[in-house]
Amino acid sequence: LRQKLAHEMFAEKVEKFFAQNRVKFEQVLLYQIVVADENLAWELYHQIQEEEISFYLAAKIYDIEESRRYQCGYEGRLYRWKIRPEISPTIFAAETHVVTPPLMTEQGSHLFWVEDCIPAQLTSEIRDEILKQMFDEWLMAEYTYLLLNADTTQKDKGSN
Repeated sequence: LRQKLAHEMFAEKVEKFFAQNRVKFEQVLLYQIVVADENLAWELYHQIQEEEISFYLAAKIYDIEESRRYQCGYEGRLYRWKIRPEISPTIFAAETHVVTPPLMTEQGSHLFWVEDCIPAQLTSEIRDEILKQMFDEWLMAEYTYLLLNADTTQKDKGSN
């Protein structure tokens, strides 16, 4: 019922929203290594560039996060909007199959490997996600409106 209502209310607005926000729906197939020490990050960067070690092996050995070590640095297929804003420009500017220079954040020193860049496409999955987002935003606005009006109504009754 929720999906039907969302479709009825917002279906004709999805393509416009997608066109206006196309860049957010670009994706990358991403691998990452995070190490605590900046010097180690630079050493790994040079070793990977010079093909002394593969990115995947370096991730398996050195990444500070155990789950990423087990996956050889694999982060997955990620939308631009799901990547932290301070990291996103580095990732989306990176050449595929080339390690990026270390990027320092509060988590540590990051090295990225972009396996593939996937241009934005309005798939049925994306369409459904946009519809859900539009409906959720509308629902929250309606809820807020009702709360504010209920509060105002209660104050008006109290002053009589």
